Amino acid sequence: MNYFGARLALGVAVGVLGIAISSGMAVDSGVDVLANRTYIHRDSKTVLRVPLNWGEKLQDPYRLRKTTTSSVLSIDKLDPRISVTVIWSPLGARPWNEIIRAAEEDELGEEYGLLLAVYGKTKVSRPTTFKAGPFTVFKILLDDGPEGPSRSAGAVYLFEAGPITNRWKVKVRAVFPQINREEYIKQVEELVSQFSYANDKGS
Repeated sequence: MNYFGARLALGVAVGVLGIAISSGMAVDSGVDVLANRTYIHRDSKTVLRVPLNWGEKLQDPYRLRKTTTSSVLSIDKLDPRISVTVIWSPLGARPWNEIIRAAEEDELGEEYGLLLAVYGKTKVSRPTTFKAGPFTVFKILLDDGPEGPSRSAGAVYLFEAGPITNRWKVKVRAVFPQINREEYIKQVEELVSQFSYANDKGS
């Protein structure tokens, strides 16, 4: 199984693969695709501008198979090899601290619990946070990946977005080689830092 074909393992609970890219509006995806490598998730009002040095392989946004509301965008950087999947999912009335928390306690939200169940406690870092534009991003590092812990590693980034009456979870999954992983993490976080709100406003 090749590197990008095996990326599904990082997000086993929600992993799916995309389709070929086209410009304009992606039909029924929930994400508008602009010609300047800009993606706008309409409901959360979040914008991702993909830098020119990122994403040799960009795929059309699409819906998850088992829902009509969650949207997915896949970005593959071929040199160096980094594979990123962005998933927008509705939060409804759920408090954000049920999804993820950064605290000293053991129960740190369902996203952290899912990663522990898949990879085991020794391979999953405790969540930390950093600011990216208007968002507080939760970061979890994985000492494992689709090619095994000796060859690949990963990271998951999570933040909430959207108006108060229509909150969304934005999840960014990344897979990259284990060797020089700190450099790859830096590059992924440069991509995450490109998220903003449409018209530079959130509520």
